[in-house]
Amino acid sequence: MKTKQIKSYFTLFFLLLLSVFSPCFGQSQVVFSKINQTNGLSNDRVSCIVKEKNGFVWIGTENGLNRFDGNKIKIYNKQNSNLSSNDIADLLIDRKGRIWIGTFGGGLNLYNHTNDKFVAYKNILNNNTSIPSNELNTLFEDSKGTIWLGTKNGLSAFNEKTQTFKTHQFDSKNVYSISHNDVRSIYEDRNKNLWIGTFGGGLNKFNPTTRKFNRI
Repeated sequence: MKTKQIKSYFTLFFLLLLSVFSPCFGQSQVVFSKINQTNGLSNDRVSCIVKEKNGFVWIGTENGLNRFDGNKIKIYNKQNSNLSSNDIADLLIDRKGRIWIGTFGGGLNLYNHTNDKFVAYKNILNNNTSIPSNELNTLFEDSKGTIWLGTKNGLSAFNEKTQTFKTHQFDSKNVYSISHNDVRSIYEDRNKNLWIGTFGGGLNKFNPTTRKFNRI
């Protein structure tokens, strides 16, 4: 008899807890707000998103770059600005707060906050200090502040002082070269090594000191 009473009291106590806390559970539901072409986005195929310290959210799409202030969207494209391509592959905000835009077909762009314009870095034929390809996949800033580009034709590091690029490409005669030129992802570990993901050549570990790639 006592056991049944204890069970009854426990059941009643549990029901009371549910009645008290159920409104709180209901309030914690996640709500998604949709931003698409219908309400101002340049394209529904979003490739990348970054947020500035001032609150601006930059959204890269297959047809334009978007800046969202929480209420309105400002669109940048080849038709209304000097952006080099509408197909945005990746976005990066570096430690200085600068916005880098990697495009698929128009090379690399650097946004100038002062004049609301872009500086473009493109491949120059027979110039091995320019970016190796205008088709970029990914952007990365390492712990030293160097900007790295993963392109369709090699891994490239930007030298800000000389405004040139140092590119690493596959060399069939060098076992310590990168395994493939189509670079899709870049990561830095705590030992300052760069891990390079390629499309077709697997994973590489790059030692910046020896400048050698180990194919994983």
